[in-house]
Amino acid sequence: MVEKKARKKRNRATALVMNGGRLLLVRERGAKRWSLPGGGMKKGEAPVTAACRELDEETKLVATSATYLFHYESPSQRHHVCLLETEGKVELLREEIGDYRWWDGETEMAIIPSAVEIIERVKLEGFVEFAEAQLFPSA
Repeated sequence: MVEKKARKKRNRATALVMNGGRLLLVRERGAKRWSLPGGGMKKGEAPVTAACRELDEETKLVATSATYLFHYESPSQRHHVCLLETEGKVELLREEIGDYRWWDGETEMAIIPSAVEIIERVKLEGFVEFAEAQLFPSA
């Protein structure tokens, strides 16, 4: 019997960015589902450094503070989840990211399973709070 060699998981810095009670989601070019910003960590790079670098590369948002929250294991990646406070205006790296949304936490969106699980943990542990949805915003 031939055993399959276990595939080494990729270390990924995953950024949580809130703005007015809404969470930043990105969609890679050609992808159908939304995810959290972030990407691969360089050898020896700290998770918060990688999260800040990846966010800047993908969106041009600059982190003003960063907090490491936890790690999450998906089938193919080891996510190092960081909460980032940012400044600036989103300008997408179009070669990589096709679109972005500030998500209210309630509107139905097609989000990749690992991001859904990370978001659920973040909500459960009280790391972030979503703004209450306003069906009839005041004028």
